[in-house]
Amino acid sequence: MMELRHFRYFLALAEKQSFSRAAAALRIAQPTLSQQIRQLELTLGTALVHRERRPVELTEAGRTFLPFARNALAAIDAGKRALAAPAEQLAGELRIGVTQGPMRSLADLSALRFARRSGDIRLRVLGMSAGDVKAGVASGDLHLGLCCDIEPGPNYELIPVFKDRALVAVHPEHSFATHKFVRMAWLDGVRMVLPPSGMLMGRLFERCLLEGGTKPVIVMETDSFTVMQNMLEDNRVVGLASESTSHMFSKFVTLPLEGPRINFTLFVVVPDGDKDPLLPAFISDLRGVLSQMVASADEIPDNSETGR
Repeated sequence: MMELRHFRYFLALAEKQSFSRAAAALRIAQPTLSQQIRQLELTLGTALVHRERRPVELTEAGRTFLPFARNALAAIDAGKRALAAPAEQLAGELRIGVTQGPMRSLADLSALRFARRSGDIRLRVLGMSAGDVKAGVASGDLHLGLCCDIEPGPNYELIPVFKDRALVAVHPEHSFATHKFVRMAWLDGVRMVLPPSGMLMGRLFERCLLEGGTKPVIVMETDSFTVMQNMLEDNRVVGLASESTSHMFSKFVTLPLEGPRINFTLFVVVPDGDKDPLLPAFISDLRGVLSQMVASADEIPDNSETGR
């Protein structure tokens, strides 16, 4: 099981490049540090460090995992500071850019939770493309952005907040409703309502269809959850949803999509450098909303075959 101390020990080892120096900085015994790093590697299923090299070097997997471990600890520390700060100290304006799809729902619920804090806070939640989100954050026009279709770049940082996955949503009377999952191949000839192909999940789904030769009957593309819910009242129609938006389909049956599974990451986009003091409190509320919306969010296995 992964615990916060594993992240701290891993970051110390990555910084000191030595088990003995990292153990001394952490004030623990060197064998204890080595054992804890081994436990983390067993949990992740891959080696993170080259133990035989001097100085100690990270493996390719270790270099990939490093920013996620650093961001995880930073988010925990930010949450602690936000909780420790009296609510009345929160004041000012927070401008948030958000893309359509899963992030729009998260942004609205997080903004509602954040607005309930006492204090003089003004929120502006603005819908826009992923390109406009990163441009707005980089220029300072936005304090933060929320999106899942973005690459690293200058003048902004990406904080991964959730590894999402595609689901299918069906009426309780649909033939799929009795299954534990739905395979991509089963969708051949099935009537479907999808998010627009311009959205990341829509693009990934279309790519899987092309690679697998599966041809559903697309009856509609929409970024409106209300419209998709109305379409699913027809028990012949299958909708494409996600883990983070499954709460929007509580009256329907949501099932994992397999063969291949479609995974993608939800990011908070923040400026590189000085950040608005309201950001830690908002990100803390965002994570709180996620934990309520998605059961066992941190335990979703990362065995994706398609996605980012």
